[in-house]
This record gives sequence, structure tokens and C-alpha cells, in this order.
Amino acid sequence: SADLLPIKINTKTFAAIGAAKRKELQTLTDVPRKLGFRMVRVEPGPWALLRTCGRNPANRITLRLLVDGRQLLAVLVSGMQPLLWRPLELPEEMPADLISSVVRTFESYASQHLGIGALDSIMLEGKSPDALADKLKEALGERFSRIDGAGPSGAATARGLALGGMDRDKPAPDLARPLAPPPQLWDLVPRGEVALLGATIVCMALWLWACGNGAQSQAERIEADNARSTVLVG
Repeated sequence: SADLLPIKINTKTFAAIGAAKRKELQTLTDVPRKLGFRMVRVEPGPWALLRTCGRNPANRITLRLLVDGRQLLAVLVSGMQPLLWRPLELPEEMPADLISSVVRTFESYASQHLGIGALDSIMLEGKSPDALADKLKEALGERFSRIDGAGPSGAATARGLALGGMDRDKPAPDLARPLAPPPQLWDLVPRGEVALLGATIVCMALWLWACGNGAQSQAERIEADNARSTVLVG
């Protein structure tokens, strides 16, 4: 099961694709549906995780190195949209060498497949020792920087999913879209528009009823005045 999202890089349009095994997705989506939830969206972890990370300027190509202990998630992003990601487990000895190799792999991919000459920046974020940051600074040069953050933890990913659920209008891939059941007839009814039109009709009916009663009362008063006038009666 897969979904894609168009992304522009240097005026060229690419497709960011997320995919997962259909059987595993079906098992995941069955749990909330059995609890009564009908609309379920499944996002790739990096899309949700980046919502909790530090901001990246729009159209800036950055390699984000999210670290939590020995867990590393390398994400190539354009602005705040991920283009490519790779999870790794850092070794106990010489983790900086492995990260440097990953950086070169991402640089090669960006150059050959995306037409990007060089990465604008490389950012290390999360829980990592100072010695690792110092070695990466020596190996990667001025493009490298380090910022504080939660890293690729489960809590950070869950918070990113919650933020995405609160702002569903922003584009994001939905891996559960091919698995979604057909909508019920009640789901197809535009309930908001129907409520607005119903309220408008009720208000117009009340206004017409009030105007009609006022006109009738005024006519009755005028007829009573005419009846009391001896000139008009004669």
C-alpha cells in the first residue's frame, strides 16, 4: 500500500512516495476501526516526526540526523518535507565514521537523482554525546550544526501524529487510503452545508412571519380608524 505527494525541487517536480506492507497496515487500521473510529490515517514515521523537530527554511535542502541513544534516523528534507530517510543503529565504536558514510550516500543520491549540487546544511538533533558532535564537526565542516531535540523517540513521533491529526488540511501521505472502506451514505451528506441552509430558511421564515403579523396589525388599526371616522363612513 503506497501514497505519493508531489514536491518541487529547483523548479522540477518529484514524487515523495511512502509505502508499507498491506497486511501490516490492515492489522494496524483494524484496531481503531473496531473501537468505532471510521476515518483512520496512517503516516510514515518521518513525516510525523519532523513536525516536532526544529524548523528548516523553505526550499532548503538539509540532511537531518536524528539521534536517540544508538538509534539514528537520517532524513533528507526540502524545507519540512522529507525526500528520503534511512534508520540505522549506531555501533558502540566509531559511530562518527558510519554517520559520515551515510552523509556521503545521501549526497550522492541528491546529486544523481535530484540534481542537487550540494547539501545546504547537515543538522544533528537529539540525545547524543558531545564527542560525537565534535568528530562530525571535524569531518563535515561548516555545514554541520547541532541543535537540541527529542530525537526519533516514540513520544516525539506520537506527538507529531497528534499535530498532524489536528491540522489535516496540510498535505501528507496517507498509506491507509487504499484500505479505507467505502463511505456510508451519511458520510456523503454535507452536514455543515445542510445545517447552514436549514438555519437560513428558518430565519427567513421567522422574518416573513413577523413582517406579515406586523402588516396585518397595522391594517386592522387603519380599518378601526376608518370605522370611527364619520366622514369616511358617510
